[in-house]
Amino acid sequence: MSNIVVGDNGTMIDITVMDDVGAVDLTTTTSIVAHFIRADKTTFNKPLSIVDAINGRCSTTLLSEDLLVSGGYTYQVTVNFSNGDEFSNSPPVRFIVGAKL
Repeated sequence: MSNIVVGDNGTMIDITVMDDVGAVDLTTTTSIVAHFIRADKTTFNKPLSIVDAINGRCSTTLLSEDLLVSGGYTYQVTVNFSNGDEFSNSPPVRFIVGAKL
């Protein structure tokens, strides 16, 4: 993710859900959500769309109301599986949202 600035609308982010071994197979996923923390410590959640289940790839689109402040943002993905298991990637992923000029 590069060149994201406050207020951008329609910024797609691609995420590969990983564990200690590699990509997590999302074939039996019942729900998958990214939990975001903005630079000012406010939070929001975004549902993810699975793009390639076997290779753990998913995506979401950030809207202007998601990108309210400049600075460091962090997200962590939580996956719920049909067998009742839950998985969260660790460590959380960090990215920077720049200020508008």
